[in-house]
Amino acid sequence: SASGCEVLDLNHLTVNTTSMGGTHDNNAAGNYNANNLLDLHIASQDDTYLQIILGSDYNSERRHNLQRVVIEGNSTFNNSHTQFFFLPSLKFLSYPSGAWRSQGDFRNFFSNCKKLEEIPRTDCSNSNNCSYMFQHCHNIKNVDNVVFGNNTVDGNGMFSDCKSLEEVPTHIDYSSMTTAVSLFSSCYCLKTVPSGLNFSSNLTNIRGLFAN
Repeated sequence: SASGCEVLDLNHLTVNTTSMGGTHDNNAAGNYNANNLLDLHIASQDDTYLQIILGSDYNSERRHNLQRVVIEGNSTFNNSHTQFFFLPSLKFLSYPSGAWRSQGDFRNFFSNCKKLEEIPRTDCSNSNNCSYMFQHCHNIKNVDNVVFGNNTVDGNGMFSDCKSLEEVPTHIDYSSMTTAVSLFSSCYCLKTVPSGLNFSSNLTNIRGLFAN
């Protein structure tokens, strides 16, 4: 059992799991009851291992306490929706830049990572849904390391409550968005809005775009 463990290094373990939020065998469940876990290192695994550790309960102690996650290897992961959702103590995150390249749904990917200061290099160029992707990421100043595509349709709350965001990202293609409710709401450090954001005529809702 990993109960009471603060550092956990997983390397080439075999566990009978299903996808994110799914079930896993009882032995695996016993091994990963680690509410005091601060540091998680996964080498050459798929993302089911990450979900076993974190669990599906977003109010769990293990999510609240985890401060560092390192994923190594050349794996291509299958789940991007809410992948790092609600890790409020997370300060450092590292993984292969193309790990989620093929995924189309990045909703809440980093949402509520309140202490994370730097977003790792991330390829989400195939995503059509980036809603709430960075919501409540209070300490990020930019998303320069993130590669966006030209087919993001849903941008609702994407940067909502990013209190430290210093500039509106200009490398995002806003022309494909059809909804952008509260896209930059409560971004208190934004000083200017650049020209040429090129929102589409198909944009149906921009309520609270720059609210607060």
